[in-house]
Amino acid sequence: MASLHLRLPDDLDDYLTRSARQTRRSKNEIAAQMLEEARRVRQFPGIAYRGTDWARRPWLVASGMDVWEAMMLLRDYADREALFRDLPLREQDARLAEAYAERYPDEIAEALAENDMDLDTFSAAYPSITVLRLDD
Repeated sequence: MASLHLRLPDDLDDYLTRSARQTRRSKNEIAAQMLEEARRVRQFPGIAYRGTDWARRPWLVASGMDVWEAMMLLRDYADREALFRDLPLREQDARLAEAYAERYPDEIAEALAENDMDLDTFSAAYPSITVLRLDD
């Protein structure tokens, strides 16, 4: 892993220090995550990041959908024209989500797999949550 030494403005260093303390991660880890997100935002204009420090996720600024959500719709909708007509996903956003997913396939596949989790697996993973089954 490469090493980089920077002189940071005091307010940015304070932010990194607070974030490191709150998340129990190092300032280097926080800064590396911030730089990686900034790189991806520049690489894919129209994508931003949101979520907690430990679960950041890319989303499409124009539609408000997470990238994985757009990919799920593209996978599950047979008629793309109907998808673009009926939901707040534009064709250019779909192309952006597809390009991001192509570049970072494991990240998107993991999010899709978590969303596709069957109810029994979900119940086992989160035993304190009551799952209501519509077919019961």
